[in-house]
Order: sequence, then structure tokens, then C-alpha cells
Amino acid sequence: MKYIVLFICFIFCISETGANNRLKFRVYLKDKPAGEYSLDKPQMFLSQKALARRKKQNITIDSTDLPVFRPYIEQIEQVSGGKCITASRWQNTAVICVADSSALEKIAALPFVDSTALVWIEPNFVPLAAKGSGKIRKEKQKKERKNIYGAGLQQIALHNGEKLHKAGFKGKGMTIAVIDAGFKHADKNYTIDQSRIIGTRDFVNPQSDFYNTHEHGTMVLATIAARNKGVLTGSAPEASFWLLRSEDANTELPIEEDYWTAAAEFADSVGVDVITSSLGYSLYDIKSLGKPQSTLGREKSFVTRTAEIGAQKGMLILCSAGNEYTSEWHSITIPGDAKNILTVGAIDSQLQSSSFSGLGYVDERGVKPDVTALGTSAATTDPSGNVTRADGTSFATPIMAGLATCLWQALPQLSAQEIIQIIRDNSSLRLSPDPQQGYGIPDIYNAYLTAKQRSKKQ
Repeated sequence: MKYIVLFICFIFCISETGANNRLKFRVYLKDKPAGEYSLDKPQMFLSQKALARRKKQNITIDSTDLPVFRPYIEQIEQVSGGKCITASRWQNTAVICVADSSALEKIAALPFVDSTALVWIEPNFVPLAAKGSGKIRKEKQKKERKNIYGAGLQQIALHNGEKLHKAGFKGKGMTIAVIDAGFKHADKNYTIDQSRIIGTRDFVNPQSDFYNTHEHGTMVLATIAARNKGVLTGSAPEASFWLLRSEDANTELPIEEDYWTAAAEFADSVGVDVITSSLGYSLYDIKSLGKPQSTLGREKSFVTRTAEIGAQKGMLILCSAGNEYTSEWHSITIPGDAKNILTVGAIDSQLQSSSFSGLGYVDERGVKPDVTALGTSAATTDPSGNVTRADGTSFATPIMAGLATCLWQALPQLSAQEIIQIIRDNSSLRLSPDPQQGYGIPDIYNAYLTAKQRSKKQ
């Protein structure tokens, strides 16, 4: 029973697609019968850690926690001749891979189907780089005896993170899920303590050679997990990690919102505390499948709804603001427009907005991005463990995620939403937020002290 929950949400949806399966459709279901699962027995589909997180934050288990009704999936597969490749319990959807659109009429005729949406077409072009990877520059590796952080000192000290670490809070006992494009050679990167990697899952291709995929996730992970004293130490070097792949670097299509959703739901089910994601979506390869910037924070995308539900489940979720400022899109990317998560923009060493960091908003929709961290010339490693400098909100986000994790370790009595609020309240622009920097640069140590003082007064 120990790991049965890890597979419950997608065990019947991981079949390998054949050569004749050219289209993938998201199917929205009208209802969700309980079937073999019951809210009275949540241990059948949620781990003890997930249940404990809900209990601690007074979060009720509801129908969104129940897995998708399996007989519905089986009927859809039967009438369409297709295969389910992923399903969302939170949004009660399934993604079906079929040979052509003629199967849609049969699917739509099923009494429990509400609607369908095209999310993927077989690509006819060469692989692309993962979104958000940014520019990478190798740096000569040198050890600084008096500085345990090495090349990463500035990105930690910018937030007084080293003071929180010195107080004994480095992420121990906390679990972080990194949702990304791949984790090439993360199992061989000597700066990463392999004993702290709890497990891996690939939601794009469950049969993949997991540690031979894209390198982006490995570089993201290193900003948090690196433990090479004097060369590079990350922002939560004693945390534990789930490595989850949801990005298909070959295309940019809405199916990745479904993969991201599957990864977030998995993270929830195994009891993850924090999700960090350096993935963002804006213009798809087929533009008509996306939404315009004007809908950000107003008309919620599928993946934005996922992030918001994930926050409601008590997880602390951080997403990158995206690197689209100088592009046609210009704005933050989804799911960075989700409420109740921390969206992270990028700044440079002079504390100015990075030239690429996506533009958000300060209006009736709220404030996005929420905060900023170093994203220009951030220190990380390549898959082999060599120190590099890289640009992107992709790196600002995990740096902040690690520090937020340490803060939550230090303040376990607080909920995820209270951690987010105290970070905002202890940021440099808290009184005058900016559409590119949000509430500004958080002072993590001051947030810790503020919370401790409040608790003494109560």
C-alpha cells in the first residue's frame, strides 16, 4: 500500500501511443461518480503526508480529490479507438489520443461528456529549446574558503537567506517538487546529494530514459539543492525533492498544461510541501489554441486553474513570470497569473528588472508578479556539476522557492498562504508594488523575525 497512491491518478492513462495517433483532445466530463473510491477513505488516493498537510491547514477533502471515474475513461477509449494519456482529478478531465477528428463525434455523444478541446497535433518540425532556459555561461570553478555559498552568495544574501540558514533552517524535513522539462544527468551531478531525491516521474513519456532528457530542470534543481561548499550551495540544500517532467521541448501546445496538471496533482498526492515550476506558456505553435494577454488574471486558463486548486490543497506554489518582456507576448506567462501562488520575476545584480522579465499588472486583478529574485547571471551548474551563470526567471524562481521552503520550515505553524503573505509583507516594494517587480525583493530573514515577534505577542 505504501506507493499505490502514486499511480492512482494515471495508472490507466499511460499507454504508449501508436503511429496512427495524430491528435490529442482534452475531454471535459460532466460529473464524477465515486466508483471504487470514497471521501470516507481518502487514504486510498492520498498519502499520509498529503492528508497531514490538509489536516494541519484545516483543508477539507472534497470531490476534486477523487480520481476520475475509471469506467468513463474506458468508455471513451472504446468508442473512439483511442488511448487516455493523462487525466485530471482536480478538473475532471481526460486527454485522449486518437487517429483523426472523426472520433470526436462519438466521444461527444456520450452522456457524461461536457465538451472537448484540441490540445496537441503531431509535430512536423525539429525539437525546440525548453521555454525559459535563457542564456548560459560557464564560469571558472573556484573555491572560496570563507564563503560556503561560493558563486551563489549574492543570490542568497540578496534576501538575507544566509542568516536564516545560519539560524538552522536549510529545508530539512521539507519536500519540494520541481516541475520542469527534464533532468539530464541530475543523477550524476556531484553537487546534488542523491539521497535527497525521493523519486522521479515523467508525465510526457513515462517510458523515457528519465535522466537523459532536457538539461533545464537539472540547472533549476541545482540553484536549490547544490551542496558543494565554497563552490555552490543552493537556497534549500537540506530539502528533499521529487523531480517531475511535464514539458515537451519538441512543441509548444496546450497538452503541456495537462502534463503540468498531472505533475501538480501527483505532487499533492504524495504529500509535497512546495512546488517550484520554471515553465510558462503564452503563444502556442498554433496561436488559435491559446488566449490573448488581455485574459491574464481574468479568464483563467486550464493550467492557471490547476495552480489555484493546488494552492487550495495547502501546497506552497511558485511559478516563474516568464522571459517574454522583449517578445511579441511581452507579459507574464501562465500559470503565473494564478491567485494565491508566488509568481517570481527576475532582477539583475544592480537590483533592476531583468530586461526579459515578463510584465505583470497592479490593478483590480491583484499584483503580478508577486516578488523578484536574481535572474540575470544567476549561479547554477550544468548537468555535469560545473558552475555556470544563467539568465531567466527560470532561475529566480527556484532560488526563491528554496528560501520560502526554509522559511516554512522555520515557521511550521503557518499555512502556505500565510507564508506567501509574510513574504510579500517583507519585500522592498510592499507599499508601492510595480508591474514588473511586484512587491519587490523579499527579506526572508526579516519575514522570519517578524513572524516570531507576532507569535510572542499572541
